[in-house]
Amino acid sequence: MHPPSRTTHRYHLFARAAALALAAASLLVILAWVAGFAPLTVMQPEWLRVEPSLALGMLLCSGALLPCALSPPTGAARVLAHLAAAGALLLGLLSLCEYLAVRDLGTARLLVAHGGRMSMISAVIFILLSLALMLRIEDARPRAAELLILLAALNAFVPAIGYLYGKSALYEIDYYGMIGLPVTLAFLLLCAAMFAARPECGAMRLLTNGSAGGITARRLLPAALLIPILFERLQFWGYQAGYYDITFGMILITLSSMLVFGLLIAWTARLLLRLDEQRNEAGVALNETLDVLESNLNALSATNARLQAEASVRRTAEENLFHEHERAQVTLNSIGDGVITTDTDGRIAYMNPAAESMSGWKLAEAAGMPIYEVFRILDPVTREPVMRGVSGTVQQDRVTHVPPNAILIHRDGSESAVNDSCAPIHAPDGKVIGAVLVFHDVSAVRALSQRMSWLAQHDSLTDLPNRFLLNDRLSQSIALALKRDTRCAVLFLDLDRFKHVNDTLGHYIGDRLLIEIVARLRGIVRDPDTIARHGGDEFVVLLQEASDGYQAARVAKTILETLTEPYLIESHELHITCSIGISICPEDGEDADTLVKHAEAAMYQAKAHGRNNYQFFKRRINERAIKRFALEGSLRRAIAREEPAICFQPKMAIATREVVGAEALLRWHDRHSGPVSPSQFIPIAEESGLIIQMGEWVLRKACAQNRAWQDAGLRPIPVAVNVSAVQFRDHHFLDLVARVLHETGLPPQFLELEVTESVTMHDLERTVTLLEALKAMGVGLSIDDFGTGYSSLSYLKRFPIDTLKIDRSFVHDVTVDADSAAITRAIISMARSMNHKVIAEGVETEEQFAFLRAEGCDQVQGYYVSGPLPAADFRQAFLLPAAAPLTDAPLPTGARQQ
Repeated sequence: MHPPSRTTHRYHLFARAAALALAAASLLVILAWVAGFAPLTVMQPEWLRVEPSLALGMLLCSGALLPCALSPPTGAARVLAHLAAAGALLLGLLSLCEYLAVRDLGTARLLVAHGGRMSMISAVIFILLSLALMLRIEDARPRAAELLILLAALNAFVPAIGYLYGKSALYEIDYYGMIGLPVTLAFLLLCAAMFAARPECGAMRLLTNGSAGGITARRLLPAALLIPILFERLQFWGYQAGYYDITFGMILITLSSMLVFGLLIAWTARLLLRLDEQRNEAGVALNETLDVLESNLNALSATNARLQAEASVRRTAEENLFHEHERAQVTLNSIGDGVITTDTDGRIAYMNPAAESMSGWKLAEAAGMPIYEVFRILDPVTREPVMRGVSGTVQQDRVTHVPPNAILIHRDGSESAVNDSCAPIHAPDGKVIGAVLVFHDVSAVRALSQRMSWLAQHDSLTDLPNRFLLNDRLSQSIALALKRDTRCAVLFLDLDRFKHVNDTLGHYIGDRLLIEIVARLRGIVRDPDTIARHGGDEFVVLLQEASDGYQAARVAKTILETLTEPYLIESHELHITCSIGISICPEDGEDADTLVKHAEAAMYQAKAHGRNNYQFFKRRINERAIKRFALEGSLRRAIAREEPAICFQPKMAIATREVVGAEALLRWHDRHSGPVSPSQFIPIAEESGLIIQMGEWVLRKACAQNRAWQDAGLRPIPVAVNVSAVQFRDHHFLDLVARVLHETGLPPQFLELEVTESVTMHDLERTVTLLEALKAMGVGLSIDDFGTGYSSLSYLKRFPIDTLKIDRSFVHDVTVDADSAAITRAIISMARSMNHKVIAEGVETEEQFAFLRAEGCDQVQGYYVSGPLPAADFRQAFLLPAAAPLTDAPLPTGARQQ
């Protein structure tokens, strides 16, 4: 039997697929009969009718074939297959007995009462196929099974040929009875599936084997379908000649042609198969002969080689022994691990160069000495001598080790960390004859481990304790202070404007400066105290057992004086100051985090007091920080919910008393605490970075509102928007303005940007470039709070600005303070000489307005005209056509401007 191949696998798949298809079709027919499906039960013509007993027999045969379509079934599957085959056999025998006995036994009414009887030929085919299936299930007598299948197929072919040639006499023979075309085709498919279920044995083996005969048979098989056509032509000529009638001729010619061609294929395949077997047998015999000859030749060669080898075996053994010894010697001399061998008494027999170097002993001196006198080691923890004997290794016949990172004492007294192992040496008979010690230097690994442990608790740049080690030491100091009823102090240092050093001179100079600062700090504090690096330019000094706050203040004062002295680094003379916050335990906290947090809060208070000073922590500092933090959180939530609103304050032309512009102002009414002054939330927004988001929102809202007024047909006016220092220095500010104008559709001439005087003087070249780009875009520019900064007139002339705004601090006292009046006159005069418009903000009284009008100011802004108004109120009051120009009469001022 051939092993399974791709060809046999395809036959198995066909057998299973055919069995499943026949079972499914039979089950559908049975269900249709049981359900009384009319088109089937009264199907005409009768040759298409399928009786329920026929469907039941087909279902039983398909069910018996399915388990054995791949291999003989076992267990429950084998029992079920036998039961199905026996059922089909019984059904066929009962139907056959009804025909022979001319008696109705009720077989046709097993499923439905009105079912018809199967034909006699169907009963015979079921008997033949059931017997063949039983043989297939047991995998016995394949030739007998194939003979039964072939007889069944021949019985099914007779009506099939009748249908093929349109001869009803062939499928309505009295002996056979009426058999339908679907039944005939189902029988033929079942026979083909039963043949395909065993492609590796019997007649199918001639088709499925991989020999030349099998291949030839598979190639000639399609021709078997063509020969009957040729023979049909011959029978037609015989029929015309009158030798036989048409029916006999069709049967004779068709069956004879198929039989002849089938025999031809079988004979050819068997012949080729026999030739293949003979060729294989001849090949095997030839290979056996060649093996015998080769074996004899090898025996002769081996005998000759053995005779030659016996003459040179001693020389070869000596050479091999010499090479092995040389290789071992070179290996031991070149490796970095030390190797020492001893005898069973622990006396040294050999040391390689690495062992000589690490121990300081030469082999010539150490040979025969006890191992513990040459290989002296100490325990790494207790530093007690470890007796490095080999007795344990020899007696126990196992590998032993010394403690990891053991300390090896060099002959000159120096030390190194080593790891070693001692293994026994065996003789050919397995007896222990000595020991070998292998050890290597782990000093570098141990040093690296210690360095990693150090770096885990220290700063890599300054070697100061980091915040983790600081917390540990601070916790110990707090516990000691609470236990002894003493005090300890925490000084939090932050270098003032250290970022400027990194930005201008680079981080290398900054790192050198930090190292110099640490050196000075170490010269100030006591040895028990701790200096730790808390962050980039932040340091913490822990003063243990500080008697009182005066001692901490003295240390802080000394630090301020010492650090302010100039530093000379890489030809750069640097000056640096620091701000210090001080917290005392237990007054300001009894845990490390609280003390450091309070000291840091005091440090920020020192920065708020002008830097280069120290401040003690006070509760109000923490409360202010908490309040500021809460306000920042509320601001973030308010921005997310778009709680802030935009109000518009009008600008009035003095000459015509007509509103010619407006300034967009941001106002915030917190839902919990009420109105929040811009002086409170604007600085917080600038420090936290929220000012960028807020500034973009205000710019977009102001432009969109102005565009909406214009789209409504109202009088167009420019709207001014304040630009913060953080927003003005943002590299994307110019792109933001262009994008907002494009998205809102506002013409650039109706947007005015107000920049404070101090902002413009930072990075003058970039300021000039940015202002010129905005001016080229068509946006109006004004200098806000003019007179409060330090503008240089030479630079002011370079700025492409349109308007100068006089700060309200001068306008407020212009009628009562001569200096304010003089400064205001000077600003107005300078602006007119430079062809700039002048607008005074904070105008609240008629006297202020009259003074500005007399001095030639162009515009005014303030509560004299109107306070900030919501967009709808501003539109109603100043933009509608019914809004008249402001008269000379004093205007209702409302609340005083804050």
